[in-house]
Amino acid sequence: MRKYLIAGLLAAALLPAQAMAQVAFEGTWKADPSTTVSYKIDGDAVTMTTPAGQSYTAKVDGTDAPYVGDPNVTSVSLMKTSDNTLVESDKRDGETVSVHTMKITPDGKTIAISVRDKVSGTMTKLVAVRQ
Repeated sequence: MRKYLIAGLLAAALLPAQAMAQVAFEGTWKADPSTTVSYKIDGDAVTMTTPAGQSYTAKVDGTDAPYVGDPNVTSVSLMKTSDNTLVESDKRDGETVSVHTMKITPDGKTIAISVRDKVSGTMTKLVAVRQ
C-alpha cells in the first residue's frame, strides 16, 4: 500500500502547473530507494508510469482519469492550487480515499508531499528527489 501511495503522491506532484513548469516536472523521481516514478508531459496531459505497472494519463483540470495498477485506487483527479502546488485526489469507486498536496521547490530538484489518508485518518509527509 505504501508503494502505491508514494507513486500516487509523486504522480500528482509532477504534473505541469504552467508551460514553463512542464520542463521542471517531467522526468524520473524517487521518494525512497524502492519507489521510482516517471512522467511524460504532452500538452496539457501528463502520463505517469512506475516499474510496478501503475499508470495514468490525466489533465490538471479536476476531472477524473482512470488509474491503472493499484487495487486501492480506480481514478485520480488533479488541481493546481498555486504556481508550485498541486493537489491530487485518489478515488476508489468514486469516493476520495486520499488527498495529496505537493509543493515543488523553486529549483525543481525536490517535492514536499503531504498525504491525508481519508481511510485511516493519518497524515504522511515525504520528499521526492529528481533523479
